[in-house]
Amino acid sequence: MTAQTNSSQDGQPMGALAVTLLGIYYMVISVFLAYLLVVIWPVSDAEIEKSAYQIASLFWGLLKFSISKEIRLILIVIAAGGLGSFIHGATSLISYVGNRKIVKSWTWWYILRPFVGSALALIFYFAIRGGFLSVTAGVEAISHFGIAATAGIVGMFSKEATDKLHEVFVTLFRPKDQRVDKLAESNSQGKEG
Repeated sequence: MTAQTNSSQDGQPMGALAVTLLGIYYMVISVFLAYLLVVIWPVSDAEIEKSAYQIASLFWGLLKFSISKEIRLILIVIAAGGLGSFIHGATSLISYVGNRKIVKSWTWWYILRPFVGSALALIFYFAIRGGFLSVTAGVEAISHFGIAATAGIVGMFSKEATDKLHEVFVTLFRPKDQRVDKLAESNSQGKEG
């Protein structure tokens, strides 16, 4: 089989410029997400207990704002989930570029990967926080490291995390009886008669 036949079956190869831009995009997004984690991470347990709101400073003090402890946790989840997805996407990109099998049709998958990981980590966080932890547990009772690790792992293994959320949803919300499609049932009876 020639390379031309192979590439026509697998999709159009991604050009060198597109691969370079994707690589730069991944470098920029990883640095930004890591920077965001460092900026919003609580300095110490004493800082966490001091007040309900804490000052966050972005872009070397150019942008300062106060955020609640709960919002800080949510931002940690978003950033860690994005970093986890970055790892997954960058590893895939490196493998496919190295094997010269990267195709244009996967461009948007690579671009959106960190955003999918962030969103999925946030949903997973809400599921854990709403269902597995005590409703009365405050932010102080939650390990920032544990939440960040979970969010990063969810971002890295998003397919498996999605499958687990699906399994939980089906288990919790499975109807007793299967719904009957009345329209299909009446159409099949009309054809028989």
